[in-house]
Amino acid sequence: MKSTSGPSVPAVNDVNRIAEGTTLQGNIVTHSDIRIDGNLIGDVVTLGKLVVGENGNMTGRIICRNSDIYGKTTGDIMASHSANFRSKSVYKGNLKTIHIGIEIGASFTGNCSILSKEEAGKIFEGYF
Repeated sequence: MKSTSGPSVPAVNDVNRIAEGTTLQGNIVTHSDIRIDGNLIGDVVTLGKLVVGENGNMTGRIICRNSDIYGKTTGDIMASHSANFRSKSVYKGNLKTIHIGIEIGASFTGNCSILSKEEAGKIFEGYF
């Protein structure tokens, strides 16, 4: 039975991690934050924050609340709150979010659309 109170917020320190030297192929759906320091080929849906570390490499679609990209990411991102691209990041894809931050030195190839709060509130429909 589905809860009518809406999705829960991830607990502090509730983080999934794909360590450097690890390659994972498949999709991940989680309420918790996730950090990728290895390689992920697949989609990620998280109510929390997605971090791709400096040595991380991700190929796939991302649906999240917040994202911090330090490494390489290829695929579309839908972030209901913010997407940040750090100085050494390399991103190829289409971004939809409310807030965006791109540091000097980051590589961003693709399109960016700013979501309304109403649109952002609907990105998790069908997942939670």
